[in-house]
Parts: sequence; structure tokens; C-alpha cells
Amino acid sequence: MRKKIQFVVALLLLDILAIGSTSYRLEVGGQAPSKTVAQQVDQWTSQTMAPVSFSEAEVRRSKEIDLSFHFSAHSFPGYPNIFQTAPYNKGLRMELSEPSGLGLIIGLKHSTERGYEITKTLSLNEWHEVKLHYGTDKHLTVDLDGYRALDVTDDAFNPGLSQILVGGGFDSTRSFKGDIKDFKISYSLFKGLTKDELRVLTEALIFLGLALFVFLLVSVEPSTEPLALSASHERLFGTLFLLTLLLLSSTWVYKDFFKYRNLFPPSGRGIDFDSDSPNPRVAVIRELLPSSFSFDGIQLDFKMKPYSFDGYPNVFQTAPSNNGIRMELGSNGMAGFLVGHISDGEIKGCGTFPIKLNEWSRVSIHTDRGDLVQIKVNGNTVFDEHVDGGLHFDMTDIVVGSGFDKTRPFHGAIEDFRLQYQSRATRFELFALRAGLLGCAAILLYFLQRLLLIMTADLRAFYQEGSDVLKFSLKLVLLLIPVMALLGTIEYRLYKMPNNYSQKRQHLERRLNDIGVLVVGSSNAFFGINPSLFSLPGFNIAYRGQAVYYDDQILKRYLDRMPKLKVAIITVVYLTFGTQQYDVDPPRAFLYEHYWGIRPAPRVGRGLDLAYQIDPKRISSIAMYGEATPRYVGNGYQETVDPDPEITGWFNAGTEPSKAKANVGREGAMAHNSMVQVANFDVNASLIQDMIGRFKQHGVRVILVQLPLNSIYTDYIDRDKWNQMENVLTRLADRNHIRYLDYTFDKRFTLNEFTDLPDHMNAVGAQKFTTLLSAEVDKELQSSMGEIAQIR
Repeated sequence: MRKKIQFVVALLLLDILAIGSTSYRLEVGGQAPSKTVAQQVDQWTSQTMAPVSFSEAEVRRSKEIDLSFHFSAHSFPGYPNIFQTAPYNKGLRMELSEPSGLGLIIGLKHSTERGYEITKTLSLNEWHEVKLHYGTDKHLTVDLDGYRALDVTDDAFNPGLSQILVGGGFDSTRSFKGDIKDFKISYSLFKGLTKDELRVLTEALIFLGLALFVFLLVSVEPSTEPLALSASHERLFGTLFLLTLLLLSSTWVYKDFFKYRNLFPPSGRGIDFDSDSPNPRVAVIRELLPSSFSFDGIQLDFKMKPYSFDGYPNVFQTAPSNNGIRMELGSNGMAGFLVGHISDGEIKGCGTFPIKLNEWSRVSIHTDRGDLVQIKVNGNTVFDEHVDGGLHFDMTDIVVGSGFDKTRPFHGAIEDFRLQYQSRATRFELFALRAGLLGCAAILLYFLQRLLLIMTADLRAFYQEGSDVLKFSLKLVLLLIPVMALLGTIEYRLYKMPNNYSQKRQHLERRLNDIGVLVVGSSNAFFGINPSLFSLPGFNIAYRGQAVYYDDQILKRYLDRMPKLKVAIITVVYLTFGTQQYDVDPPRAFLYEHYWGIRPAPRVGRGLDLAYQIDPKRISSIAMYGEATPRYVGNGYQETVDPDPEITGWFNAGTEPSKAKANVGREGAMAHNSMVQVANFDVNASLIQDMIGRFKQHGVRVILVQLPLNSIYTDYIDRDKWNQMENVLTRLADRNHIRYLDYTFDKRFTLNEFTDLPDHMNAVGAQKFTTLLSAEVDKELQSSMGEIAQIR
């Protein structure tokens, strides 16, 4: 009986593990708080007192805040702040603005902040009463002088509580000018499982499940007839066998929910359309599926050849206007996949990609799991992302050869248009599937146990045969020792082999005490900014395809160790600002973990990235370098893996002029357009905001910079995305009162000053650009010295 109980417990643990390993969205609210704090300031005046500060080191995603006070403002200029709960835009803060405004700013989850107007007509030198409540349900209310001025709920709210300040906020330049009394704040922090805690819990479950299974196997004494079953075991096995047959048969009945079903055509060749045919007929299929029909995904496949891009032609739609999904062509030759909403018509763009006139393109579109969209053009993936908010589109009015409305017909040819759908499995179907799989696992584990017992008995008898066996075993161990020693040596030598990651880190750590100007960014800055030309010692930590996430992580590790840092240059690149660290070159994640100790951030909404967690490249240099390992070993571990940086972190690309043709710039820009997602702009802006905040806390001046690009690249950039990026950067600079220098379209830089990549400068271009940038750095240094002189 004890063995049966162990067996059942092991199966239950495995089932719990299957559920728990994907539960990375746990939030705990409405429970007893793990911590409740109250702070109070009875009287505060700007005439005689500095802002009063309270610190909170504990961080919780689920929190409740109650705040009340009376205040009398004496002036509006300079955006004075009455209070904050965290620096800059990470918490709650109340700010005055000219001519007579009062607003509240709150930090968000995945972007910077959101501002709300409390009143436009605040009177000076009069006492006002404020009451604020923020709950675990993300509900925020503000009462001003007894009237409800703000009442809003937003799941994106995530105000911090790291530094509560009374009489100031944002930074030291925005102190409140006036009086505050009866300031009271209380907050409760609710214990929730963080991603790290969930990861540890999942790993503990894995270990516990495996340990219990091994214990179950070894706890049974081998018998002379290992496969002989007792009567009780026979009954148990028979019950499991019959249960498995029953559950698998029910699963077989519902097996179709695994398959995509043809929506139209039911069979045979798909729909063809040609706008230039003598009698073009737009295919219209109405009410093929009811609006209430639930499905997990669809699969669209077709060939298209556009004759014209004029008038925003639509290739197809699944519902009119913006209630379904549709594909639309722009006048610039870019195709966009648009996802609407069945009820409110809100439209979401899912990537743009180039389509050539009068040439056939094979398009494949796949949606799955309620929020995943994958698009392939001619076999190449151009979009593979989860859509925020999920997919809720209509499929009641499918049209091939037009879309949106009658004014946007497709001018071209379409061949073999096919649409398939995957119906959503019911709870019973999923239960039947899980139960059937567990039954199979039970039988498999049972037989595995018996086979291992046979092997254990045979092995024991084998070792009892005499000294010859022991001699053989000793020889085998002696043979394995040099093999393991050789592999260990190769691992160590590969890890120590010079590469750009290890060299740049060594150069940086040797110069931390002297760095006066720091450059962060991606490959454009890696090639284009030579720190040796600055008036102060400089260093360039930018690198090829380096995501904003890694810039932020490197600064977290080293900024406190740069005592002489005066100016920071944050460079922004279209590609990396519109992507995340796993989008550009996923294998680089292993190099950052090996040589910088930086693990990649979890993918939003994707739970446990098990494939990365168990990948041998995380712990093995042999696995990480893969097929290149024999070459590195043969060269005596002397080959530098990546471009060798200068001691200042800059890469000298040489003085040879660019030989790039126009098609190189066009293809590069279009590839970048397909990878850049507008949703990532706010994510990366939030990371840059964090960097700016850290720099300011250390008294470092910040410049936001875009480097020059050649016209053979910029002529093909998606201007809609580019303009949205510009707006985000401009707001970021204005909000933080820093300079934003945009050299993107600077005509002073010719193609001869670039490499064969028209968005990367050679050494000539780097010297020219860094000289210009150095003058701007000197302006910042002079401005900083002027401020110090005024303070003195």
C-alpha cells in the first residue's frame, strides 16, 4: 500500500508541476498584508525646511496606499512637486504647473508614467485639502476640497514606494514653495509570488518530483522474478489499463480539436482572383461562422501579385472596417497585417513587410493561443509576436480581393487563397486529454520501474562474478578520466579565449576610476563614437545589436564605481529601440550571461522559458561556440571571436569608403521595419528613463543622441514608426530636461564616411562625428560648472 501511495503522489506532483510551470501570472491581492506602514508630517514650510524623506526598501507589486494632507501653494513656476512616493516617474507624485494647474503622475508597469489633471484653477495662498486612495484592484481616487477630482482604474498602474518625499518630487529642482500640514500616508504591501520566487518553486517541484520518483524505484527490493506481479499489483495494473483505454477512447472521439479544419474552400484548390481579368469577381463569404463561434487559431495561405499600391488596397478581410483582420498595402510598398476588435473596432498593427510590384509573394498567416500572430512571406518570418490584449476579431464577412470598405479594392492577382480554423477545445476535451496522458504515464512508469529492477538485479549479479569485472570497471574509469580532463581543459580555455564581450568588460573595469564621459548604445555607437576624442577620458560600452535592456543592466553593475563621470551619452537606434533583447540575435544572450553575468529578461506573457533554462549553452562554452569549437581549438585559442575593440571600447572600422549599393540600404531598412514593433518604444523608453534617473542621482549630465545615417538606408524607413519613435524620444527628453540631438538626416555625412553598412560609420566618419559631439559634451561640462558656481 505504501508503494501505491508513493506512486500516486509522484503522479500528482508531476501534474502540479505541469500546471505550476506555466503559472507566471500569479498576483495576490485582497489578502492579509505582509507589511503595513504609516508616516506623518504635522507641519512643513518651504521657508525654513528641506523636503522630508522616508525610505521603503521592500518592493511589492500588490499594494494599497492612503494619503491625505492640507497644502497652500505660493507659486507655480518650475513645476513644483508637493510629494512623491518614488523618484522621477516611478511612483505617485503631485505637481503644480502654470498658470494654475494641479496634476497627478503615476508610474506604470511597462512604460514610463501617466499624468492626470486634478484642476486647472488652483488658487494660490489658500489652504486646500487632498485625499488619495490607491487599492490592490488598481483603482485610484483623488478628492480635492471634498470633491471627487479623479476616479480611474487601470491594470497598467504600478506606483513605486522606494522614496517618499514631502515638499518635493521628481528631482531636486522641483521643490514645493508653500506650506503643508497634517500630511499622513499609510500603505500596505501584499505578499505575492515574484517571477524569481516562482522559478525557485518550479525548480523545487521538479527536483521533488524526480527525487520521489527515484525513491519509488529504488525502494522496491529486487525479486528473483522481477516481472512477477502480485494479485494486488495485477488488480492495480488492470484498473489503470482499463481506465487508460476508456480515457484514450474519449480523447480519440474529440481528436479533431488538434487539427485545423478547412473553412473555405472545403476541399480542392483555393480561391483565385485577378482584378485585370475581363470579369473580376471578388469572393464574398458571409455568415460562414456565427459571431459567437469560438476558435483557438486560424491559418491563412495565399499567393499575391499587386499591380498597384494606390488607394490603400486591401487583399482580404474577415469582417468590415476594423472588426476583423485584414491585409492592407501602403503607397510605399509596405504591406501591413491589421487586427481589429469584434466589439469596439480598435485596430492593432502586427508588423509591416515589403511587397514587390508585379511579383508573386507567398504569404502565410497563423494565429494561435488567443494572442500569437506569426507571418511568413516567401518562407521568411517577418512577424512573430504576442499581441497585447489578445485577439478578439470577427469572421462573419470574409472578402478576398477587397477589404475595409468598397473604396479599397485590391489591384492585382491572388491565387489559391485558403483559410483554416482551429476550434477551441472544451473543458471536458482538455480533461479527457490530460487524464488519458496521465493514464499512459502511469503505465509507462510502472513498466519502467519493473525494467529498472531487472537491470538492478542483473547488475548486482554481474559485479558478483569476480575480479575480472572489477578490473574491467577500473580500466573504464581510467579511460574516462583523461577524456573528462580534456573536455574540462577545452571548456576552460574556450571560456578564457578573448572575445569582444570579455575584452570590453576588462577594458571597462580597468578604467572605471578615470571615466569622465560614458557612451551607451548599439552598434551604430560602437562604430561611430571614438571616446579618445573627448576632452575628458571616455569609454564606449555600446556593442553590436546591444538591446537597451543590456545597457541598463551594465549601468546597474558599474555606475557606482565611476567617481569621475560627468557626462553620459545615451544613443538611440531605430532597430534596438523598437525591439527587445531576444529579437535581434538570440544566441548573444548566452554570451552576455557568460561574460557579463547578465541573464536575459523574461519574455512578457510567455511564462517560464524552459528551452533557455535547460539549454546546455548556458553552462558550456563548447556547446555555446558549437561548430566553431574545433577551429578555435586548432588555432590554439588565439582567435578573437568578435571585432576587437580599442581600449576605449570603440571599434575602429578602418578608413575604406563604403561600397554599399542602394539595394543594401533598402533591404536593411525593410528588414529593420519588419522587426521594429511600436509597442517596444514605451518598454525601452522606460529603461532609458531608469538610466537617466540613475545618472541624475550621481550628478551626471545626460545627452540623448541619434547618430547620422545614410540616405540609401533612411529613404526606406517606415516613416510612421519613425515618427512615433521621434515623439517618444522628444517627450522623454522634455520630461527629464535633457538635450536630444538628432543627427539622423545630417547632410554633412556622405556615403564615403560609412562602412558597407549604410547605418554604421567608418573611422573617418567616427572622427568627424565625435568631434561634433565632443563640442556638445563641452557645453554640458560648462553648463555644469556654471550651476556649481551659482550654488557657491
